[in-house]
Amino acid sequence: MQRPCLDFEPSALLQLEESFVLNRSASAFSKDDSWKLEEWIEGDCCSWDGVECVGNTGHVIGLDLSSSFLYGYIDSNSSLFQLHHLTRLNLSDNDFYGSEIPSAIGNLSMLSQLDLSNSVFSELRNPNLKSLAERLVNLEHLDLDGVIASSVVPRSLASMSSLTYLSLRSCELHGEFPNEVFQLPHFPLISLQ
Repeated sequence: MQRPCLDFEPSALLQLEESFVLNRSASAFSKDDSWKLEEWIEGDCCSWDGVECVGNTGHVIGLDLSSSFLYGYIDSNSSLFQLHHLTRLNLSDNDFYGSEIPSAIGNLSMLSQLDLSNSVFSELRNPNLKSLAERLVNLEHLDLDGVIASSVVPRSLASMSSLTYLSLRSCELHGEFPNEVFQLPHFPLISLQ
């Protein structure tokens, strides 16, 4: 039996939704016609579009906001980071207005899948990536396509021992890719361009 989501999680999701403007030009692709972020108003949040819950507890474990026309700034104070049980987070194809990738993503320690691709984040800097790599120890799938990372020495990726998929297309990486990444226990599928 599916338990309804917990009290604080719908509030966190509604605060998150209210922190953005829905702008049709913020996404290159769009969800199908049934996608209704605007209908995140009432009822069990486990039934809202893009939200996935675990049945026996009602905790939100998945959030897919890809191509949702989200436009605005996201920072470490975002209510998103109150969803501590997230295992999957997809924020791809939105416009976060040059926000830095929030360090608070590292607080979502249960994440196994993270997709931040093509979402107009500012340049990813080495300390941010190092912090994420050290804190997201369960991360298996990481997609940073289109996130400029030219100043990053991705050696810190070698500490992500659970990683099985890594995509860094159009990141403007320079220099030699560190051999340590190829020695990860679950040698990741790596997509570079």
